[in-house]
Order: sequence, then structure tokens, then C-alpha cells
Amino acid sequence: TSRVRVSWGPRGAARRRAAELTQVPESPELGSELRRRGVAHVDDLRAWGVSTPPVGEAYRGWLIDPEWAAALAGRLVEAVRVHDRDDPLDPGLPTESARRTLDLPDAALLEAVLAEPAAASLRTEGGRVTAGAAALPEKVRSAAEQVAERLRVAPFDAPTADELDELGLGPRELAACGRAGLLTGLGAGVWLGQDVFDEAVRRLRQLPQPFTPSAARTHLDSSRRVVMPLLEALAARGLTRREGDDGHIVT
Repeated sequence: TSRVRVSWGPRGAARRRAAELTQVPESPELGSELRRRGVAHVDDLRAWGVSTPPVGEAYRGWLIDPEWAAALAGRLVEAVRVHDRDDPLDPGLPTESARRTLDLPDAALLEAVLAEPAAASLRTEGGRVTAGAAALPEKVRSAAEQVAERLRVAPFDAPTADELDELGLGPRELAACGRAGLLTGLGAGVWLGQDVFDEAVRRLRQLPQPFTPSAARTHLDSSRRVVMPLLEALAARGLTRREGDDGHIVT
């Protein structure tokens, strides 16, 4: 008669848990706790009798295991790469999406992940984790270059909304072109070339100072639709200033 061998030892998850417990020191220690948990809050650690560094050194009170942070850095780089590949017009992950992707309890921990050498290609910008501007789709880049070529001949003859639409340049495409430095948006659907401010200052300096918007419109061979937001943008950058009720001066 064959004998059936029965084992009463722990199996699967229970066995792994037992192995973890054998590695836990009798007195709670910060390094081992973080290695087991990945992340932990200083309040919880102190409640468990673990000595922690001053709260000022933590990320909103959270601490993360260095090895776990390094592993998450690699995951974050890949997540941003995939996102940019799938949606190049909207590069970078919102910080909340990045937090959920890494299953972190607090977005403040992203700073610790981004500090890892593996995440050196990433940065936070405008509430997003980004690797820089993603490559524009060829169709969008070609359309932007057509607009830029027109503006090289007539720098202040902004294409109309209908003309942009015919080229396939909607709001998302134009915003991406702006981030890529191909075009400059002045608001209200007005898009000009990348060197528009330097060229505007050069030409407006030729006018008697102060000059009026009407004089600027004539001198720039443009329209009120373009000149008014252009003058606002120049003033916001400190390149011109208002003089009297309707005058402007190149600073």
C-alpha cells in the first residue's frame, strides 16, 4: 500500500508571509519596515514604535524605501513614454494620474521617485510629469510649417479660424504647436510665428513714440483682431508700456 505524504506547512501567500515575519527584527526598525511596506507614514511608524527622522525630511509625513522608489522610477518613465506615444498632442501625465499609476498614497511622494537617477529624463511642469514635448504627428507638423512659412512673408497676417481648421489645426493641435515652439498663440484664436515679439518690437520702434493701435495696425500691415492682443502681450512682457489713454511706447 502506497503512503500519502501530508504536509501541514504554510503554502502560497501564507508561506511568503511566514518568510517575511522571520526577517522582522524583534524591535521595529525603520529600514526593515520600509522594505516590507514600500511606503509608510511617520505617524503610523511611531505608533508601531519605530524611530523616524524629523517630519521635515519626509514628504508630507510619508517615507519611501529607496529600492522601491528606484523601481517606481522605472515604471513612471515607461508610463510617460506610453502616454506620449498614444497621445502626442497632450504630452506628460497629470500628477494625479502618475500617483495612481504608481499606487502611491500621496502625490508628494512623486518627488522622491523623480529624484531617482532612473527618472532623470522626467520633470514636473504645469501639474504634469513630462519628458518634454512629444514628437508631433507629421500631419500636424506639416500644417504648422505651412502657417509658419506664410508668417515669414507677412508676420502679422494671422490665419483665420477657418483657415486653421482647413489645415486640420484645432485647439489641441495648436496648443501642441505652441509647446513645440512652432507657433505663438496670442489668445482669441490668434496664432503668429515663433519670433513675433522680437519682430514687433523692431518694427514698432520705427514709429514716433507714443503710437496708437491704429498706427501700429497700419505699420505692421495687420488687423485690429491681431494688433490688440499683440499689444497686450507686449505690455505683459514689459516690451511696451501704455502712455495716456490710447498711446503705447516701446520700452
